[in-house]
Amino acid sequence: MDTKQQRAGAAPRHDETHPPYTESAKSKPGAATNSYLSSGDRVRGSAVAGTLVDGADRSRWSRFGSFVRLGRPKFLLQSTAAIGLGVTIAAYDGHQINYTWYVITLLGVWCAHLMAHYSNEFFDLKADKANTSHTEWTGGSRVLVRGLVQPSTSVSAAYVLLFTAMMLVVVVPDTVLRVLAVLGLALAWFYTAPPVRLNYRGLGELTTAVTLYGLAPVGSYYFQAHSLSTTVFAVVCPIFLFQLARQFLMNLSDFEGDRKTGKRTVAVLLGPRRLVRAYMVVQAVAYCLIVTLGLVGALPPLVATAMVLTSVLPLWISRQLVTGAMAVPARANAVTFWASMQLPAGVCAAMLSLLLDAALYGNHGEYTEWAGVAVGTSLVCTTWVVGWLLAKPSRERRLGEPSVVDRRGGVADPVVIHDLDAVVFVVGNATQTAWFYQVAFGMSLVAYSGPETGNRDYKSYVLKSGSARFVINGGVAPDSPLLDHHRRHGDGVTDLALEVGDVDQCVAHAREQGATVLEEPHDVSDENGTVRIAAIAAYGETRHSLIDRSRYSGPYLTGYVAGESTVKR
Repeated sequence: MDTKQQRAGAAPRHDETHPPYTESAKSKPGAATNSYLSSGDRVRGSAVAGTLVDGADRSRWSRFGSFVRLGRPKFLLQSTAAIGLGVTIAAYDGHQINYTWYVITLLGVWCAHLMAHYSNEFFDLKADKANTSHTEWTGGSRVLVRGLVQPSTSVSAAYVLLFTAMMLVVVVPDTVLRVLAVLGLALAWFYTAPPVRLNYRGLGELTTAVTLYGLAPVGSYYFQAHSLSTTVFAVVCPIFLFQLARQFLMNLSDFEGDRKTGKRTVAVLLGPRRLVRAYMVVQAVAYCLIVTLGLVGALPPLVATAMVLTSVLPLWISRQLVTGAMAVPARANAVTFWASMQLPAGVCAAMLSLLLDAALYGNHGEYTEWAGVAVGTSLVCTTWVVGWLLAKPSRERRLGEPSVVDRRGGVADPVVIHDLDAVVFVVGNATQTAWFYQVAFGMSLVAYSGPETGNRDYKSYVLKSGSARFVINGGVAPDSPLLDHHRRHGDGVTDLALEVGDVDQCVAHAREQGATVLEEPHDVSDENGTVRIAAIAAYGETRHSLIDRSRYSGPYLTGYVAGESTVKR
């Protein structure tokens, strides 16, 4: 039987000339209902939508745009600034700049930076799905979460970029540089990739700081000078601390999703309050270090003064943090934006002040040619920031993925729904129905609950077809409520269960909209972990169970054991 037909639940008698309805529906992309019916064929983890994006939006350019957004190229601003800083310090120290190697360095670092993004999107998908408080600067691109690009495409792009970066490493003429480059690539790859998964072991913040604002500027300096100096460490060390503090704050925004999925970032290890204090301490240490280096002469006074002026950003950010900004979506977005911009602000301040210092004292002749590139890099950073500030968002919204997307891509519902968890049936004879679904539709038995497992009220068979899950329930005990329900309604669907990112938030939003809450959010646990569940009324006696299984590894829910089909095919 054709694989697509299996996923759609098609009977074996269908062939390619007579496809089942859900296969035919996919040939009519303009029909929102048909698109919804075909959504079962998409990978698990995509956002479930009542009305999906119009077929015209699935054009080649739309898919290409989604692929580009997946790599988050806006953050290349950071790596560009880091490389520019290292080369600027080399020029300040009197070294002749080799522009060919500058371009090669920049391309290599861009490949590594994009590789880290594409691989992180793939390996961090579970945490991103559980993240309901992300901003434009944290929580990933949301492209994989929304199902706009296949996860395999993301990891394939990461491998291609890794291979490209390694080819650029091969042409590097210096052994020390090759070692630094390979170390940087390894740290970038294993940031979230198994088996190391540095960001899951409390080392992600340090890893990012070491690679982006440690190895990148120091390595680019060494590429030009083939040596190191006091100046490069004096400038880079405070900016390294800026990046470390920034990563603390970024992971604070993703705290809940990371905690739920077992991701042990520094934010999860310390908790929000202590992390805010850690952010302030690191920032204070960084600026005290700048002042000290300026006083002892390791930093030129003009450079130290320019870098200290950027302290207005962490001071504002600290003020926002202690007044609860991270709990308000618009304020949290602004905080994470300015935390990200502190890095290019510090870099540009250092570069431009080094240029000015060289111009005033006239003892750094190699600056003449490089000055244009350094100023250009600073202008690009400044123009980008100003452009972002001028581009006012069309709406203030929490940046969680919508459960409903209109045909223009607008947000109609802020609740995060990851997938249709299960379609739950009540039938007169669960055993016979489950057997028929396996024989006629090719479904597989994956879990079971019944008298044999201690459930004396009813039998329950969990079947799967592709990514779709069907639960067949039938009463056993004479006083089972399922038997009463079946006598009133016959065989039918009683529950359309939804897998959500935050059960409590979904229930709160549903209640605000006037929904009837049948079950308040609560945890159920067994040896396989914990599931958080709630339920709201749909229509008649049908319900929507809201399920967060991000902390659960069992075959279905608590009380179920793994099952295996015995039907011969």
